[in-house]
Formats: sequence, C-alpha cells, structure tokens
Amino acid sequence: MTTATTGRSARLNWGDGATALAAVGVGAFGAFAYYGDTILRPFAHTFGIWIFLVAVVSARQSVLRGALRGAGALLISVVAFFYGKQIYYDILYPGPGFPYRVQPIDLLFWGVLGMLGGAVLGVIASRIGRPGWIPAGASALLMGLLLADAYRWYSTWTEDLPMAAAFVGVIAIAALGHRTWRQIGYTAVLLVPGTVVGYLLVSAPDWAQRLFRL
Repeated sequence: MTTATTGRSARLNWGDGATALAAVGVGAFGAFAYYGDTILRPFAHTFGIWIFLVAVVSARQSVLRGALRGAGALLISVVAFFYGKQIYYDILYPGPGFPYRVQPIDLLFWGVLGMLGGAVLGVIASRIGRPGWIPAGASALLMGLLLADAYRWYSTWTEDLPMAAAFVGVIAIAALGHRTWRQIGYTAVLLVPGTVVGYLLVSAPDWAQRLFRL
C-alpha cells in the first residue's frame, strides 16, 4: 500500500506541468530584469522571485513531490535565466562584437546549486497548508527569507519595489497556508525568528565571500 501510494504521488500531473511553465516564466523575467534599464532590475539580483516560486509550487504537496517540484523549478529557472540573458543580449546588441554566451561551467554550477536549494526549500514549503507549529514555522521561514532578502537590497540601494513585492509574497504565502486564526497566530509568533534566520541565510554568501577575500 505504501509503495503504491508513493508511486502515485511521484507521477507527473498537470500541476507539474504548470510548475515547469512558471519556472520558465520566472527565469525569463529574471533575464529581462537583468538587462532592462527599469525599476524591475533588482529582481535579477535578489533571491525573492526564486524563493516565492518554490513556495507556491511546493505548498500543500507531499515531502517527495515538494522536493522534486522545488528542485525542478529552480533548475528550469536557471536554464531559462541564462539562455534568456543570451537571447536578450543579442536583441539589445545585435551584430558582431563580443556576444554574451552561456558558459557551461556557470550553468552547471548554478543548476546544481538551484536543484539542491530548491529541494530543501521544497521540503519546507510542502508543509504549508497543514495545522500546527511545524507548518507555521515553514511559512514563517519562507516569509522571513522574502523579507530579509528584500531588506538587504533596500538597505543598500534604498529601492522600495523589492520590499513591496516581499510583502505581497508574504500575503500570498499566508493565503496558501492559513485557514484558521490559530494557525495565523502560530505563524505570527514565529515570523520574527523566521526573519532573523532568513537574514542569516541570505547574508551567508556575502559573509563567506568577504572571509575568502581576507
């Protein structure tokens, strides 16, 4: 019975197809924001859109499907982002010169990192929608990651849009996972520590880079 249930839960369904389409869209949006001289540019340099993608596609899933969707979504997004940058660069700067081309080592590095990070975030996000402290902690951590990531950008560049988008993301995650006032209360209690942990996590790459330079 357990094997059969696991097999059914691992099969592809329409939600997995929607996950792939959403991942392509997020990656393409990130590529556009990267080169676009618009207010959207911060979204190509923050983690928010990727975190939110995994939260949405993995919420209310089994642990296995949450991990698979998270890993697959970020892998597809990475590929769409890199090749989207190449396509958009060719549109912006046609003709001979020094064209941007995707480097396999970069694609491999970020693809593997995206799969690993997406799987971990997917497991966490899969708890969203259930009652109790653990699902509340999962929601609080993902909300905290969005808020902390946006705050890091705001504190450096004083641009409001990522912060506003983070608040929208927090509301969306709350809508996905909270159907009782008790569950909202649990998450509210855990949101501050979740944001602190989120800030430590999103700041870790910068701290590691500074340490390496020393």
